[in-house]
Amino acid sequence: MMSFPLRLRADLLRARFLQSLRGKSAQNFIVRVNPAEAARLSAHAQDESSSARKSDGELLSQLWASAAPIVWIGGSEPFLQPAIGNLARRIIDSGHTVFVETDGVMLRRRIHEFRPISRLFVTVKFHGPEQVHDLRSGRSGVFRAAVEGIRSAKLSGFLICAHALIDEETRLEDIGQLKGYLAALDADGFLVSAAPDAVNAANRGSDSLREKVSEARKLIGNPGWEGLSRLLDLRPPLAPEPAGSGGAPRAPHVHEKRASEESVRVS
Repeated sequence: MMSFPLRLRADLLRARFLQSLRGKSAQNFIVRVNPAEAARLSAHAQDESSSARKSDGELLSQLWASAAPIVWIGGSEPFLQPAIGNLARRIIDSGHTVFVETDGVMLRRRIHEFRPISRLFVTVKFHGPEQVHDLRSGRSGVFRAAVEGIRSAKLSGFLICAHALIDEETRLEDIGQLKGYLAALDADGFLVSAAPDAVNAANRGSDSLREKVSEARKLIGNPGWEGLSRLLDLRPPLAPEPAGSGGAPRAPHVHEKRASEESVRVS
């Protein structure tokens, strides 16, 4: 239950080894993609702008060229994008492991658009058990919809990773309860990181928040998933392009954040 995948462990170790050969102490392990940016560019490509028509291809070219073993598709809800399944397949075909992060509400409806393969983790984010999660999400029934999506995806052979988001009000007992509940659903992975809206870009959150995240990670019980959770701390938050900026949209940003070797525990 929730063992860390051998292939991903090997990919992370290989990335760290190759970086050490270059005499550097840090490595890009995760590339972040906001699918909403690619969708806007696809829509814009219908006009006369040749540069915009090339943007989607440029995004995929950057991903194919990247040595980072992981591509994280998150930010604006990926399942709102009509071509998200195709985008994930094309990135996986480049040899990357892909995590598609979703709130899970549309998971049951859209899961058939993906392929259930070992390099894809459908990642469902949670704030805690049902009552806590629905309250933080601001919508009733969100937790149950996500759980039904997980059950459907598991029946179809998909790998499921849960992502617990921690803020100042999170109770550690809630995270322990959530992990136990998801373990009963046969989730394949469990990640813990600070909730994006709880983190200050300047100081990466308060001392109390960092301590709480650290304590919550001890509940994971697997050094591989704990290490990957620490890599999530080192990623800048995703943000869509500003609306109404005028002119052609910019090419999508592919964020690669450096992580120290000490942060990577994949054994």
